[in-house]
Amino acid sequence: MPVSSKKKTLLLFIGIFAVAGISALIYIQRERDAKMDALRFSNTMTWNPRFFARAQEETYYVPDWKDVIRIPEPSRNSSRETRRDIDIVLSYKKLRTEERVLEIQNEMDELNPIVLGGRPIGDYVNKKKFPKTALLLKKACTT
Repeated sequence: MPVSSKKKTLLLFIGIFAVAGISALIYIQRERDAKMDALRFSNTMTWNPRFFARAQEETYYVPDWKDVIRIPEPSRNSSRETRRDIDIVLSYKKLRTEERVLEIQNEMDELNPIVLGGRPIGDYVNKKKFPKTALLLKKACTT
């Protein structure tokens, strides 16, 4: 069935409008991209000379960190500060629910890939491998 000249003309106009519409969208997107690409952060274009000089220095590694970093001695076990810290930790026990304890125990399976002291960390809470640790943890959970 031959296509009439009216249909051909209509299809031609639809094609022209489609091409024009797509071209306009491409032009608009290119304009947006150009504006985006033109953005510059002028405050980072130059370094502060003092910082730039510091960045050029050779990295210095200390032979022993204890020579540079000072860690204060912990409070005495009998101090008010230590007592306060213990009271805070004990107050958190009131927030512990059976559901949360079960959730924590289930997390141990996820901790097994983590190695501490040559053993998977989950081993340290295993009753069979470390019965004294298990007893200590049980005491801590029940008191």
